[in-house]
Amino acid sequence: MRFLSKGGSEMSINEVLVLIATFISFLTLALGSAGLIGYLNTGPDSSIVLILGLFSLIGYIGHMTGRSWGVWLGSLSLLASSYYMAWPSKEFLSGASFLASSHVYISMLMGFISLLTLGTAERHEFIEEVYEVKEHEVKEQEKAVKIPQKPVLYTLEARRFRIDVSEETRVFGRNDFIEYLPRKSLSKISIRHFEIRKRDDKFLLRDLHSTHGVSVDGYDLLPGEEVELKYGSEINIAGVLRISFIPAKS
Repeated sequence: MRFLSKGGSEMSINEVLVLIATFISFLTLALGSAGLIGYLNTGPDSSIVLILGLFSLIGYIGHMTGRSWGVWLGSLSLLASSYYMAWPSKEFLSGASFLASSHVYISMLMGFISLLTLGTAERHEFIEEVYEVKEHEVKEQEKAVKIPQKPVLYTLEARRFRIDVSEETRVFGRNDFIEYLPRKSLSKISIRHFEIRKRDDKFLLRDLHSTHGVSVDGYDLLPGEEVELKYGSEINIAGVLRISFIPAKS
């Protein structure tokens, strides 16, 4: 829930509670100061009221400037001051003036506001922050251009990995298997080792003059030689990696 301020900008519940509590903090500080110098009878130990009011004011100023400890310091100080001022002796109640009795009711309101702020302020900040982040993510996703994905033509499978391929012609080499092989074995695979391409509903593998060669189903290809791949064909790359060729179902 949000409110409109005088300038037209929105204010959250948390901000409204902080403003109210800050005003009460100022009032507590003023009444405590007045009692301390004798202008208003707030009780025999008005210096305690002054100290609590000062702490509550510091706490809410800290909270308004973005410090999380502010809401705790301010709320606990307000709650303590409301307990102290709303529970005076019978002699104080019997001899209290209108302003003094009003001060008791103000202290009760002060305690209620402190509890309300303590229980809702941080939660509202968290909810609003999460909402703003998710709203931003949704807008970014709506702006993103949806690129249609090409269907998978075939898959190269091994015990430790799986590569789905959508290109009709693709060159395979060392960089395609860098995550799956140790450096010593990887060094035997050329940068451009072999090529797989689709032609007339057939898949053909061609050796690209690799250093340590490639074989298909036990047949060693000559440099530049091309053979047809079938379902489940085993491709042996330089004697260090064996992968299976699985064409996609048409």
